[in-house]
Amino acid sequence: MIRKMLANRMFINGMAVLLLLIFSQSCGKQKGTASNVVVTNVSVHILKEKLDKNPKLLVLDVRTPGEHQRDGYIRGAKRIPISKLSRRIQELDEYKNSEIYVICAVGQRSLAASQYLKQKGFTRVFNVAGGMVDWKKNRYGVTR
Repeated sequence: MIRKMLANRMFINGMAVLLLLIFSQSCGKQKGTASNVVVTNVSVHILKEKLDKNPKLLVLDVRTPGEHQRDGYIRGAKRIPISKLSRRIQELDEYKNSEIYVICAVGQRSLAASQYLKQKGFTRVFNVAGGMVDWKKNRYGVTR
C-alpha cells in the first residue's frame, strides 16, 4: 500500500515538473529549452551555512502544501508550489538579482523550478540538491 502511494506521489510530482517544463518552453520569451539552462546545485550544508550568516536569504520551497504540513519547512522560506510558480512568479520580482535557493523534497522539482526562474531572468538561482530529505537527515531545523 505504501509503495503504491509513493509511486502515485512520484508520478504526480513528475507530471507537475513535466507540465512546468512544457509551459515554460511554450510561453517563455527566451529561446531554448529548460533542459539546456545551467543551474548550480548546492548541498543542504551550503544552504545551512548561508542561512546561519544571513537568515533573510530567500529560500523558495516548491513542494505542495500537504508536504509542508506533513514534513515541515525551513523557517522563513517562501512557499510556492511548483504547479503555481508560473502564476505567482511576480511575487519574486524583487529578488531578480538576489540569491535564491530553491528546494523541494529531493531536488528534482526544485531543479525544474530553478531552470524556469533562470529562463525568466532571475540571475542568481541555486538548486538545493538532496532537498528537504537531506535537510531533515542532517537534523537541521524545520517549522510546521
